[in-house]
Amino acid sequence: MDVLHEHCAGLDIGGFPVIVQVIPGGGKRGPRGNSGKGRLPQVRRNVTDPDSRQMQGADGGALQGYNAQLAVGADGLIMACELVQDSNDRRQLKPMMPVTVAAALAVHQARCLRQCPDLGGCCIEAFASPKGAGILSASECSQTSCPCTLDWIGTLLFDSGYWSEENLNAPGPDRLIAPGKARDLPQADHNVKPPPEDADAATQMLYRLATEDGSATYKRRAATVEPVNGQLKDRTRLRRFARRGRTACQSELELAALVLNLRKFCRLDPRLRATALAA
Repeated sequence: MDVLHEHCAGLDIGGFPVIVQVIPGGGKRGPRGNSGKGRLPQVRRNVTDPDSRQMQGADGGALQGYNAQLAVGADGLIMACELVQDSNDRRQLKPMMPVTVAAALAVHQARCLRQCPDLGGCCIEAFASPKGAGILSASECSQTSCPCTLDWIGTLLFDSGYWSEENLNAPGPDRLIAPGKARDLPQADHNVKPPPEDADAATQMLYRLATEDGSATYKRRAATVEPVNGQLKDRTRLRRFARRGRTACQSELELAALVLNLRKFCRLDPRLRATALAA
C-alpha cells in the first residue's frame, strides 16, 4: 500500500429526515398572519436521532445525517472510517491522518517479515511515532530492497473540500490537496517553473499539481476512492442507517466497510489470497 486516500464528499449517509420545528401555536411557520421577519432562527431537533446533524446533499439540499470520512488504500480497501457530526471537511484532515497512519501501521505489523537489512527488524515500526502521527518515509531507510517499503504511505490525496492553509502546513505524511474541482486543477506541464524557496504552501501545492508526476498521482484518487463511495451506497445498500445514534451508526458503517473489504479480498488472485492468509 503505497498510497492512501481520504475522502468524504459525496457520501451522505443519514437517518430519516424527520425534523420538528419548535414554534408555539402550530403550523410550520407559526400561527397564520404572524410574520417571522426579524426573529431569531427557531430551534430544530431530530426526534429519531438527536446525534445527527443537517448535511449538504449532492443536489445542494439538506440531509439529516452524518459526515462519513473514509481512508482508502491504493488497492481499493477501506483502511479506516469515521463518522462525524461536523459537515465541514476541512476540520477532518488533521484528525483523520493519525487514524489512517495507525491503520496502515497495524496492517504492516500483522504481515511484516521483520527483514529490514538496516535494522534486522521492522524499520516502519522503529520510526513510527507512538501516537501514530507519522510513519516512515522512503528517505529514512537506506535499503531500497527492504520489504517494508511495500507498506510505506506514499502520498495522501484529498479533494478540494480539504483545501486550507492550515491543512497544507499540517504535520504528517506527504499529501496532495486539490484547490478546486477537476476543471480548476492546473494543467500538467513538463516546462512549469518551480516556485521560489520561500513560496507559501498554496503556491508550492499548485506547482506540484502542475507537474506531470503530481498530476498523474492525483488522478489516481478518482479511480480509487470514488468507486468505494458508490460501492458503499449501491452494493451494501448503505444509503440510510438502520439504527440511531452516532455510536450505533458508526458500527454500521464499520460493518459495511468490512463486508466491502471481504468481497474484494475474495476476488483476489488465489495465489495472492494464500500469501495474505499465510502472512
